[in-house]
Amino acid sequence: MSYFSKECCSRPVSGGFTYDMVESPISPFSGAIVDIDVVPPSASMDVAAHEAGHALAHHLFGRRLSEVRVTEPAQCQSLSEPRPLSRQQSIAIKLAGMVAEDRLEGVVIHSTGFHLRRYFDKIRALHLGPCDTCQAVLCAIGGVGADAGNGAAFRFYRRAENLAIEMMADGYAWAGVQALAYRLMTNGIVDGETAHSVLSQHVEFGAYADKETHV
Repeated sequence: MSYFSKECCSRPVSGGFTYDMVESPISPFSGAIVDIDVVPPSASMDVAAHEAGHALAHHLFGRRLSEVRVTEPAQCQSLSEPRPLSRQQSIAIKLAGMVAEDRLEGVVIHSTGFHLRRYFDKIRALHLGPCDTCQAVLCAIGGVGADAGNGAAFRFYRRAENLAIEMMADGYAWAGVQALAYRLMTNGIVDGETAHSVLSQHVEFGAYADKETHV
């Protein structure tokens, strides 16, 4: 389960991130894929893209969804699966929502050690928040071991972040995110079977099941 939380996931950009502009063949929320006339006040585009991004990552890793919603509380829930995710895949799922928001804005944002240090320090002091970044950092620390330094955990985190960015950079995958986001903005809640049906029109279920990155 992942939750969208602007308060905990707010990311000040000064000094904390590096940006790359995205040249996309598919403009965010435009063209034949998405045509929005009225946006329900409870479902903004960034929230819908965020949750659709999480759903895409689950879909690509072959994880079955039970529900995706943008009505409060906005969340993306998956079913229990016998095949466990790798830690890198788990982190990529947690970060996919924020990466989708960035993609919506036409940028790719890479976290820096400067920005993440406060998260690592907070979690090592057992002050864990519910946001996606806190959960991803906790998973990264677990991936390298609690006794390893923040540098090793950051590199582990960065590899998973690159995997999430790679997913969202794919034009077909992004088309699936847009289509699901539009459905969420229209209906508020989308059941897992429908979410997979929408995404499968653009990308194959489980296409990243064995995918990891060492970059």
